[in-house]
Amino acid sequence: ALAPITVGITDEGGNGVAIHVFNDWSATLDGVLELALFRAGDVSTGRRQRTLRVPAHAAIELNAASLFDEFHDLSYAYRFGRPSHDVIAVSLRDVAGRVLARAFHWVHGLTSAYEPDVGLEAIVETAASGETTLAVRTNRLARSVQVCVPGFVPADDFWRLTIGRPAEEAVPLVLGVDLSPDQAWRLAVRKRDRVIV
Repeated sequence: ALAPITVGITDEGGNGVAIHVFNDWSATLDGVLELALFRAGDVSTGRRQRTLRVPAHAAIELNAASLFDEFHDLSYAYRFGRPSHDVIAVSLRDVAGRVLARAFHWVHGLTSAYEPDVGLEAIVETAASGETTLAVRTNRLARSVQVCVPGFVPADDFWRLTIGRPAEEAVPLVLGVDLSPDQAWRLAVRKRDRVIV
């Protein structure tokens, strides 16, 4: 909520779905916006990208349907048959490919359905520079991923992770204990979307 760069999604009813990109940095933002559609957590039904430029201390709004050449009832306002997707995921990356911001929209509302295993898997890696990261992957859409690595504090916590491109996120870990560069742990997943060493 207090991030200087963020994205948001709003359902505009008959006008479709709007994507809002906010840049509160003092410099122009050049990046890539990616929109992905998912059904049932693991079926990708559409994906588009667009490069964009947002001036310093400014915001832009895009109609999500404008990213596609064909018609998509993204908000399911017209109800032509069964919906092709139930989740819209938007990510904003810088030109180097790092994730700057993400937003998700559940077309029919966020359900309270419990999935005992979404296929989360993670590896702790320490570079020669001493920087420690946690690479996280999932087989299904993971809501509210929490990272618990003894001796470390994650740079980000309680985020959502999608399948597909990219299927992996690197989360910097603030070093709390020393690890040699050759140490790497395969992590087990327990209780919903919680990653535990």
